[in-house]
Amino acid sequence: MSYGKIDHDEFAMVAGLFVLPTVGRVRLVPLLHLPGLLHASQWGLLLLETASPLMLVGRPRLAALGAAGWALFHLVTWASIGIHFLPTAICLTAFWPLEALPAWRDRRRAVRAARGQPPAVPPPPAGGYVAARR
Repeated sequence: MSYGKIDHDEFAMVAGLFVLPTVGRVRLVPLLHLPGLLHASQWGLLLLETASPLMLVGRPRLAALGAAGWALFHLVTWASIGIHFLPTAICLTAFWPLEALPAWRDRRRAVRAARGQPPAVPPPPAGGYVAARR
């Protein structure tokens, strides 16, 4: 976008152009002037980042919960201000209990079979997928 061109396919720009003549005189004021809150949240995030290695020695369920919390934090940071730490976000997946997925899938299949429902995903062929390719 340049100074002489207006992207009309962006709704925010069109809405701004529509509203701009109607607002009158505007005085810029800080929307949220709470420096104490900013400092407290910065110290809190520093402490949480420093304590994040505790996920390595904690219970697996708490580690997965902590990793989910950090993943949510990184997602919100990326969505709100457009920055992300992709290597950190990828490393957090090491705490996800992926080894529990086959047992969870088998339990779901058993529940669906008990209800008389067809499986959501067909079971693997006898002998596994590698044997089926031969």
